[in-house]
Amino acid sequence: MKQTNLMNTLLRIYAVVMIIIITLFTLIVGYTIFQTYVEDAQKDNEQTANFLTDTVNNLEQQTDLIVDNLLNDSKSIENLYEYFNLGHAEYLRATLKREGTEQRYWPQMVKQLYQLQTGIGGIQVSLNDFDETYYSNQSKKAGEKIKALPQPKNQLVISKPITQTESINSTGTFSLIADEAMIKNIITSMSGARQQQILIYSQTDQLMYSYTGNKVTKPLDVRKDLKSIISLKENVLDDNYFMTQNASGANLKVVVLTPKNIIYEAAFKNYSWILMGSLLLDGILLIILFRTFGAYSRQVEDILVTMNHVTDSNLSVRINEENKQRELKEIAVGINLMLDDINQQVKDIYLLEIEQKDAHMRALQSQINPHFLYNTLEYIRMYAVSEGVDELAEVVYSFASLLRNNTMQEKTVTLQRELEFCEKYVFLYQMRYPDRIAYHFTVDSEIDDVVVPKYIVQPLIENYFVHGIDFSRIDNAISVKVYRKNTSVVIDVIDNGKGMSDERLTEVNRLLVEDVSKERHQTSIGLMNVSDRLKLVFGDNATMVLYHNLSGGVIVRLTFEEEITDV
Repeated sequence: MKQTNLMNTLLRIYAVVMIIIITLFTLIVGYTIFQTYVEDAQKDNEQTANFLTDTVNNLEQQTDLIVDNLLNDSKSIENLYEYFNLGHAEYLRATLKREGTEQRYWPQMVKQLYQLQTGIGGIQVSLNDFDETYYSNQSKKAGEKIKALPQPKNQLVISKPITQTESINSTGTFSLIADEAMIKNIITSMSGARQQQILIYSQTDQLMYSYTGNKVTKPLDVRKDLKSIISLKENVLDDNYFMTQNASGANLKVVVLTPKNIIYEAAFKNYSWILMGSLLLDGILLIILFRTFGAYSRQVEDILVTMNHVTDSNLSVRINEENKQRELKEIAVGINLMLDDINQQVKDIYLLEIEQKDAHMRALQSQINPHFLYNTLEYIRMYAVSEGVDELAEVVYSFASLLRNNTMQEKTVTLQRELEFCEKYVFLYQMRYPDRIAYHFTVDSEIDDVVVPKYIVQPLIENYFVHGIDFSRIDNAISVKVYRKNTSVVIDVIDNGKGMSDERLTEVNRLLVEDVSKERHQTSIGLMNVSDRLKLVFGDNATMVLYHNLSGGVIVRLTFEEEITDV
């Protein structure tokens, strides 16, 4: 499976990290914007509610002042009673008969209030003893007595009781109707009014005045009284509105509502620019990253493709140096030079092998043809058989087999074949020294086909006949045992010869483990060669160790894993 090169991986990781960082920053900024809009909406609510409450309080104080000026004594109240009791002409004549300060004309007094006071949209006066009500407005400031008041339409009315100074009993009610234009101007001057719904309720929680900003598309239904509206707080208002409620000195309620959807939409419009900016920034960063590092990555990919061809034994390919830059160009030049050197070395080695083969052929031509020797030995063996000399025939056959084995160029053999030739080698010695040498070779049937380097056991047996055997004895014996131990193959070469001293045995084992080249070539060359070839073929896990044999002599133990790593 082809792996992504490191540059592409790092590029992707860097791009992902940058996008995550920018996204997190955008989310944090968006959250901050939403919180700011919410806080500003709540502040606007409080500001509007406080300002309107102050306005209502001022109107209440203005109403108190008017009542105190117009109806501050019993004569003023008697004058008002006289106005309600008499017709217009009769009341006018009665007023003219009075002298000085007693000459008070009620319609004129009310008319003057519009000139002296601001914010008056109308005045209503009702007395407990009369069915009619005095009503004055901007279009008819002098006012008149009417049986039924006009239906109020979105009017803020401030009412005060009329009481006589001699008693605390109320004789009627004075009501000041606030100028609607003035209230609207006050509201529209507030910064958040366009997105607010403003409600003013009476002491009995009945709606008196309402205002809906032009941004409020779905205003709250205000046909209910305040108690019903407040009861919606749990399940409607909290989910859909920011709400602020204040009360005036006369206990009029001012309620300011701001729909949450307006605030959230405004916040999102502001945030959407930041969001689009972050997305644009992500896109620009990705384009810059991939354009900047893409060329570098393609150059690395080109080098890797070439190296894969080299791995597939195609030494003729070369890296294109023209489209490489800086350090990659230096790497490409270096690899191309290395491939040129490898090709030259392969060519030199090939020519050297040809020369060696020619030299070997000339050497063979200068020697006796091995087949001549084999044929001659076979003739001698057959002649011995025909003459009935079977032992001589067996000796000639064994010698011919050994000779044939030595002249063959194979590098590896099976364990079974290796031991067959070792047995023939020992047999020839046994024929030379009859009744003095015994031998026994065994190999487990399940591992007799294990392949080993040629001459891995024979030098150990030869070492015994050169250094360990005592021909003056008649009980000389050598055995070879091949068996499996766990996952390893073990070869034990056991003899009962002269053996070694403890010091010598320790020294040889040390040389077999340590890389002491000079010492190794000075002593036990056969053992060292076997150990080196064993490790060369089966790796460093292969071992060769010498032990004392309790019956005399030495045990040489070879241990290795079955699989050959190199031949």
